[in-house]
Amino acid sequence: MKLNAIIVIGTLIPTCLVASAQELQTLKFGRRVQPRAFAWTDANGRMITSWKQLDGGSLFGCASDLLLYDNFEADETGTPTDDCYDHDCGFPDPTGRWFFGTRWEENQRQFVIDDMVVAPGAEGVPTSRIQLAYYLGPCGDVGFSRVFIGLTIYDDVSNDCLGLDCDGDGEPDCAAANPLDLGLVWDMGVLRCNDWEGGYRILDIDLCAIGEPPLPMPPDGAGGYSVTLARDYDPDTGEFTLAHSAQMMLWGNTLLKTGNPSDQEITYWVDGNADQQIDILNECASAFFPPDQCPQALGTMVAFYGTQGEPGFERCSGEFVPGDCDEPCDMNCDGEINAFDIEPFLGLLFGGDEPCCGVRGVPPFTGDVDGDGDIDAFDIEPFLACLFP
Repeated sequence: MKLNAIIVIGTLIPTCLVASAQELQTLKFGRRVQPRAFAWTDANGRMITSWKQLDGGSLFGCASDLLLYDNFEADETGTPTDDCYDHDCGFPDPTGRWFFGTRWEENQRQFVIDDMVVAPGAEGVPTSRIQLAYYLGPCGDVGFSRVFIGLTIYDDVSNDCLGLDCDGDGEPDCAAANPLDLGLVWDMGVLRCNDWEGGYRILDIDLCAIGEPPLPMPPDGAGGYSVTLARDYDPDTGEFTLAHSAQMMLWGNTLLKTGNPSDQEITYWVDGNADQQIDILNECASAFFPPDQCPQALGTMVAFYGTQGEPGFERCSGEFVPGDCDEPCDMNCDGEINAFDIEPFLGLLFGGDEPCCGVRGVPPFTGDVDGDGDIDAFDIEPFLACLFP
């Protein structure tokens, strides 16, 4: 692939709401708008559960406060801020974030794929709380639109604009591969379009608080995700009808936010012509802007928190916290020690599987029953003692 296939999608300037569509602008006052309902999807986006209605009660309370990946930068209330990770960009309002303006026809950014690398030590930890920020642009004469948001996690995402070989012919043909088995779709209800005076919108949901299991993340900690902003969704086929005009808000966690232990590359994939496909020759976008801009580089505004007892890093400080694995015999982390723990123990012992709590080699972690920092034959006898006391 030639280097000139990389598209630079913006020129960074201060806020200017009448600027051209390719000018990067700022928008403040992110508002939390919670979904009316959500459902689990398969790797192809097809709904595999019925819609679960959310009654407006508390959507928070039991997810971990520790992060796995952060390109959102929130304070303890979940509100975007700009004083974390060793660098303050100096925005007049700390909720300010970048986007590409309010022009309709030229701002087709409803489908994006971005790479991510979770904090070292948090590989394979599932996420129980998800934050993302988006802007809903003009939608015609009506002024309101139904909104659906789809999220898919990928084990492999091309982070160098070269693409991946998904069909096995030796040539790059896709931006992302190996989607994980589970994804999510949210029904946000009917929202007002092009409401820039009211700021951008934030989806912030704690799966644990609504009685749902966590969403799996890439086992080795490196992969990515896609976000789809749509006005309709077919649960049987997994197909979205893209929003008239919508885009993810942008922030950065790489070059200037040095205290942030999670990371991403300086490119991402954006469906610029709204055909719900990524053209690897023309739709890889540079997220790097001149060095006097902040923060570098800009990627889609998303954060994934961990689950209780699992390792992660503290908001703002970036300090890593090991998992609270106080029961090394609970091999499947279901809260019980029984016959269902035998198979995962064998996978840890002979298959090199990763512990469901903690990180292999960094005590404490599941499977290290004798507490010597390893999973080996010396753990068999104490595990049997747990299983048959």
